[in-house]
Amino acid sequence: MKKNTAEKFVLTPTNKRLWARFRSRLLGKEGCNFRKRPNPKDPEDFTWDCKGGQDQSLARKILSTMPQVDVEGTLEWCRRHGGYCDCEIIFNCEETKETCQCQL
Repeated sequence: MKKNTAEKFVLTPTNKRLWARFRSRLLGKEGCNFRKRPNPKDPEDFTWDCKGGQDQSLARKILSTMPQVDVEGTLEWCRRHGGYCDCEIIFNCEETKETCQCQL
C-alpha cells in the first residue's frame, strides 16, 4: 500500500480555481450564507451569518474538506490579510483588486 506523500499547501487567491471554490462555498449556505434582504430603499442590501471576532470556524470546516490544503497555514494567511473572521475572509482576503471575483 502506497502512502500519500503529497505536500499540503497554503491556499491563497493565486490558486484561482481552488480559491474560487473555497470562496464560493464560504459565501454559500455552508459558510456565511450571503443573501439579499428585501429592502425597497436599497436593492443592494445584503445580510450574512458570521460570529465575528476571531471566529474562522466556517472557513476551517470548508478548508478541512480540501485534502491538499494546509488549513492552519491558510487561516494564518487570511489573518495576515485582514480575514480575522469568516466574513472578513470574503471582504478582505484578495491579494489585488484584479484577483477579486466578488459578485455578491
